[in-house]
Order: sequence, then structure tokens, then C-alpha cells
Amino acid sequence: MSHLYTEFSKTRQGASEELEKALKKKEFLKFTQGAMFEQRAKGREIDDFLILPVQRPSQYKSLIERVFRYFTPNSPEALKYKELLQSISELGFEANLAKVDQAETDKLLVISETVQKLPPHFCLTQPGRKPNTNQLFWLFEENRKDFDRVMIYLLSDALILATLNNPKNVESKQTYKEIIPLTQVKIENCPVSGFENSGFTLKSDILKYVFLISNKKNSNESRETMDQFIQQIKTAQKSIRDRIKQQTKNGNQHVQELLNQLSELYLHPPEQKSRAQMLADL
Repeated sequence: MSHLYTEFSKTRQGASEELEKALKKKEFLKFTQGAMFEQRAKGREIDDFLILPVQRPSQYKSLIERVFRYFTPNSPEALKYKELLQSISELGFEANLAKVDQAETDKLLVISETVQKLPPHFCLTQPGRKPNTNQLFWLFEENRKDFDRVMIYLLSDALILATLNNPKNVESKQTYKEIIPLTQVKIENCPVSGFENSGFTLKSDILKYVFLISNKKNSNESRETMDQFIQQIKTAQKSIRDRIKQQTKNGNQHVQELLNQLSELYLHPPEQKSRAQMLADL
């Protein structure tokens, strides 16, 4: 067990690919969709269970610590449990050092090092979050001659907006400006005269920004880059919608199956059995 987490990290990507292939099979997909709504599953999908064997050691540690208290310090049993406790502690240390999806984790760490003053409540490297891409824009503001340059980071679930501390140096540090969940993001045309083809409006429930790919009027500079970035945002949003839609569909199907079962039991109640018959069926 000493290399459990390390081995899990090495095979994580391969396991995800195998799971993705398996989910394309109708029978397996139907099984996983039904299993998610079993009481013991508590609404979790199969991917949520892949990490569970790795989490067990921490639970074993708590159990052994409780048992350890029942023995005198120098008894043979106490020494055995102490040795076992030490082994599990070492395993936990290895688990903390190991990295899952190292490349993606590194990208998120680069963002955290580049963007200053991220909100303390925002966990950039939370499980499941993936970095997609990023693009630099000019932030249009009326009555200002010098526009700020803002880097937009597209994550799997949100956009991070960060202002360049030095607009003339794209490698400079950045200051956090806003985080917008992808579910709230709306893209509209640019309302600024002369920038219709080189900008767009980014809206959320309470915010509104106008971004320009170029700070020069009537410029088609990097229009393709801007359109591609907008399309990537829409693709990420569609992925979230599809996931929610599928989960809703699965939930509706499961509830309908339960109602059908209850209806069948009501219309055709099972034959009453004696206690002896029920024991015999066990």
C-alpha cells in the first residue's frame, strides 16, 4: 500500500480514458445511470468512486488511533498498532505529495503565481477544475484614453479576469479583477462604434464588460483569434449544460421508474407470506 496514491496518479488518465470508452456502450451507460440513484451511491457518479480506495488510509488511521488507546503503552498489541499507525502516516504523507493530472495542476499553479490578490475563498486547484486557454484583451471604458489590458483565463467552470500591472509587458504580473461562473456568462456584440468587428460584450447577472482584441478602430487584427476564444467559451458552457441535462434526464427516469414500481405494487400487491416462508426464502 505504500505506493497506492502514486500508482493511482500514474493510472488516473488511463482510467479516465477507459471509463469514457466504456460509457459509450449503452448497457454500461444504462447501468451507471441507474446506479447513481441507488441509495448507497448518494447521487455520485462512477468517476467519484475512483478516488475512494486512496481515501481509505486516512479512515484507517482514525480507526487505529481509537483502538490504540485501549492498550497499555508497552504491551505487544500497542507496539503492533504503533507500527501500523506509523506505516499509514507515511502513506498519508506520500499521498499529500503526489499529484493528479500533473500538467493541468501545473497550469493552475502558474495562474495562481501570476494573478495577484485572488480571493481567499476561491480554491483555484479544486478537484475537477481544468484550465482550457487564456487570451489577452483591451478593456474598453468610456471617457478613458488608455485602456487596461485584461487577461481572461477560461477554466472548465469559470472565467478569471486579471488586469496586467504593466500594459506594455504581457509577461508582467496581473491583478485579480473578477471571477464569473460560466453558467452566468453571456456573449453579445460590441456596442462601441468603430469596434464592431474587433470586440464583444461579456455579461453576467450583475456585471458587464466590453473587450477589444485591438485598441484601434475599424481593425480586423486577430479577429479570428477573438472568434475562436468566444467559441471555446460557448463550447465549455455547452459541456456544462449537457452534463446538467443528462443528470436531470437520469433523475426523471429514475423517479418515473419508482412511481411505476409503486403503482404496480398497489394494483397487484404481492402474495402474503408466513414468517416460516419468508425465513425459508432467505
